[in-house]
Amino acid sequence: MRFLRFIPFVFLLVDACVDPLQLDLSSASARIVVDGMITNEPGPYRVKLIYSSNLENSLRLPTPITGASVWIISSLNQSELLTETTPGIYESSPVGIQGQVGVSYHIKIITAGTEYQSTPQEMVSAGTIDSVYPIFSANEIDDGVGEPLDAFNIYIDSHGNEGDPNLYRWRWT
Repeated sequence: MRFLRFIPFVFLLVDACVDPLQLDLSSASARIVVDGMITNEPGPYRVKLIYSSNLENSLRLPTPITGASVWIISSLNQSELLTETTPGIYESSPVGIQGQVGVSYHIKIITAGTEYQSTPQEMVSAGTIDSVYPIFSANEIDDGVGEPLDAFNIYIDSHGNEGDPNLYRWRWT
């Protein structure tokens, strides 16, 4: 009998729905996206310039920014104008500017008559990697179609230098 009293509440919960949130994202204008870095290893360094796209166009390839002037500038008054090697990809010379720990760098971009500059960032030492190791994980990947797949999770134990901001960028190819 007690169970019958809860049936209306169950129907109320099942019948409740959530209205989808409609966001007007199409009005956002394209923004410049800059992807690049400088290290204390020899170049060439690469900077990729593309325009952002709205979510409705996320399946399209990004639009490269061509014909821009791109410089890497150091706090030691060194600078290098990068060369556009392919549409939207700008590279330094292999024997050009090279990063040094303790020196600040920023990028300057001029495109379509507009100038952009990043905030100078000091290059700090990368710290050390103590160990790299994989851990097996059964049924880690579920593609929603077939059987779950096994995987290896890759872990890195590392530490930075005391007093540094310990900002890291790991790239996997």
